[in-house]
Amino acid sequence: MRILIVKPILPYPPTQGTRRVTMTLLRAIAARHDVDLLVPLQSPGQQVDVVALEQEVCCRVIGCPAPNQRSPFHRGWYKVRYVLESLAGGHSPRALYATPANLMREAARLSGDRGYDLAVFEYWYMYRVFDRVRAARRVLLAHDYEFEVNRRASTDPARRRWSSHESRRELEACRNVDEVWALTGEDASALSRASGVPRDRFRVFPFGVNVEELKSSGNDAGENVLFFGSFLADFN
Repeated sequence: MRILIVKPILPYPPTQGTRRVTMTLLRAIAARHDVDLLVPLQSPGQQVDVVALEQEVCCRVIGCPAPNQRSPFHRGWYKVRYVLESLAGGHSPRALYATPANLMREAARLSGDRGYDLAVFEYWYMYRVFDRVRAARRVLLAHDYEFEVNRRASTDPARRRWSSHESRRELEACRNVDEVWALTGEDASALSRASGVPRDRFRVFPFGVNVEELKSSGNDAGENVLFFGSFLADFN
């Protein structure tokens, strides 16, 4: 099979949970299939990581330089531009950062040239690129569902407005693919109920944590687990 994976960040090195999920997926399928990974690059230095990832997993990585990272001027310009575009078009600002114009053009070119059997889009805010990719089957790898966090957003009217846009776009993304992969059965059921997409179009993705790495050298008789996650993430 020819498979395209589109992700908003380069998953290498695998220093975060989200990157580990992607690396698990890449290792599982690249050994038996022809895999392309399309990502925006945040700096020229990431080209080193692109080469390392290609060598480690034996897939093809296509990196599109993020236009807002070219200079401090570009960061300011694109911040203003994306805010205005969000206001005008109701897009999630994260979607605009994650799917710049050069990545969308490259997605269309690749799918036209390669004819993919399967396209996997990681995170709902990649929704702008869905229609640019021609594939026999299109899948959303949801990672985490966020509509519940957005539903409980602060009482600030501006924050509520963005949260409403993001909730709507997240649930629309579930409706606009052939299948949704979630990391837990609870996530899949919650997304199914909220989006109205039948539960049988959801699958639980086995993200492959190696539990041997988590064994404690201390007393294992207890039932409590202490988990450290980044508090920059709402779900943590």
